[in-house]
Amino acid sequence: MTNENCKNTDLVTYSIAEAAVIMGVPKDTVYRLVRTRKLPHVKLGCTRIRHDTLVRFLKEAETTQYWEAGVAS
Repeated sequence: MTNENCKNTDLVTYSIAEAAVIMGVPKDTVYRLVRTRKLPHVKLGCTRIRHDTLVRFLKEAETTQYWEAGVAS
């Protein structure tokens, strides 16, 4: 079963494709983040990413980039 065949019925989780659209990145990037365990996920017949997990991941990435760019100094 591919992620595209999974239907989001509860609107609390996203498929790989949906997460990629939200993040503005290719699906391959989301697959890599999941595979390397940098993006927490659940496997329920297909890979699902919880909304709150995605929001937290994006906030942490934004904060990390902010500090690494030296903007805060």
